[in-house]
Parts: sequence; C-alpha cells; structure tokens
Amino acid sequence: RARGETPLLVKDALVVAEMATALLDHRLGSMLLAKGQPEVSAFAPDPATGVMRRGRVDWLSRHVITDYKTAACADPAAFGRSAAAYGYHMQAAWYLDLWRDLGADVEAFAFIVQEKEPPYLVEVIELDDEAVDLGRRRNARALEIYRDCREAGLWPGYRRDDESTVVSLPRWTYYEETA
Repeated sequence: RARGETPLLVKDALVVAEMATALLDHRLGSMLLAKGQPEVSAFAPDPATGVMRRGRVDWLSRHVITDYKTAACADPAAFGRSAAAYGYHMQAAWYLDLWRDLGADVEAFAFIVQEKEPPYLVEVIELDDEAVDLGRRRNARALEIYRDCREAGLWPGYRRDDESTVVSLPRWTYYEETA
C-alpha cells in the first residue's frame, strides 16, 4: 500500500496470473490489447443538450475501444442477456459517441469477456448495430432528462412525494411457506 499498489493474497495473485495467461493466449483478445493506452478519460459536451459527458475506457487503441469484463459465463448468448440487463449497449454507444465527438477515428467497441473460473475462457464480443442504436436512443433520452432536471432543480423519485406505495413480496416467498 505504501508503494501505491494493491496487495493481493497469494491465492488471488495466482488466479490473476492464470487469467492473464489465458487472455494472452487468446489471439484476438491479446491483439486488441497489444497497442494502445489503458484507462483513458474523455470529456465533451453533448451536441444536442449541452450536458457535459465523461467517460473512462478500459483500453483505447487507434480504432477500437475495448472494455474488459469478467463473467461466470463468457458464452455470447449469455453475454447478450447481460448486455440487456446491465446496459452494456448504452455503454458502447456512449463511448463511441464521446470519442467520435472528440474527433477520434474509432471504428468499433469490443468487449473482452473472460470467465472467472478455470479454464478462464475468453470471448471477444461486439454488439450489433441495432443494439448500439438502441443504446444511443436511451442515452439521448437520459441526457434530456438530466438536462431538464438540472435546469428545473427538480429530481423526481419513483412516485410523487405525497404518496406511499404498497408492495407485496415476490410470489416465491409464499411458496416457501407451504413447503
């Protein structure tokens, strides 16, 4: 810690080393990380709303932005579900648009997805244009909402602040009672 480093337990350091080896053995994954810069930050106003955008990519090469993700499963179909659940399509669109607005000649956004368990399988995955376009539309709407809330000084919650909400437990909770 005194040297500004993060200490790891020996068992964790061994896992990191094995994962790094598996990543280096993956032709496309290692090629994407062969040249470029890690942890690059960018800032630019959104042309439509004037809202200042910011981002930090895991890896920036001349034409490709790369994001590294670990997962229980690197299967592309599973990643598609994760992308929808966690907004990775919005992330891809955000970074592509941010860097292009700064004049970068970025052609693609690639996810390097690596499994957390041996043999630490690696997949390089790009979202299709339809997914990135959906992310772009959702980002545009989010920027509009943020701009409007900032200008009005109003940050609404899920409901009006003079109402309460009645919530039930998930159905499976009641089935446990009968088991």
